[in-house]
Amino acid sequence: MHAAALIFAIGVLAQAKAVDLQGHRGASHCIPPSIFRTPTLSVNRPWSLSLLTIYYLASPVFLLLDLAGWPLRAAFIEADAWRFTYYLLVFALGVLGWRVPALMPALAIVESSLSLGGLFVDAMSGIFRLPGEVIDGRPTVKIATPAGLANFMLSGIALIVSFNLNLRRARRN
Repeated sequence: MHAAALIFAIGVLAQAKAVDLQGHRGASHCIPPSIFRTPTLSVNRPWSLSLLTIYYLASPVFLLLDLAGWPLRAAFIEADAWRFTYYLLVFALGVLGWRVPALMPALAIVESSLSLGGLFVDAMSGIFRLPGEVIDGRPTVKIATPAGLANFMLSGIALIVSFNLNLRRARRN
């Protein structure tokens, strides 16, 4: 639960900072569209990294957190072998996005949609199993865990950012 609250607080602070950067102190309107620009580490280098690429290249960090007991990125995968495979594939997406930056928004939409779908299926299977377990006298189903909520927020943010990047690209063309 603490991880979800921390991610929410970071999002609120980021929104407040974005509003302050636009000169609208104390305004209660949406985040300006400029917040969806892809930040880069260096404009002069051909290998500059986007925020989405950094997110996917950080998969080993998420794997270490997962091994420590905080599965923030793959909360919907129960088996360790599948979870490690997921981290490997997501890291490979980050490497591909680093090598071919134009593909990163599309890859992020696909991955984050699959992740959100996995979370949805995991939550719904828990809901469908709950009546049978209550009848049997062993309700052990956890429908919404803090790690699952953090995974939902991370995947949702990645989906929103990648969608806006693809939308901006489509409008330019």
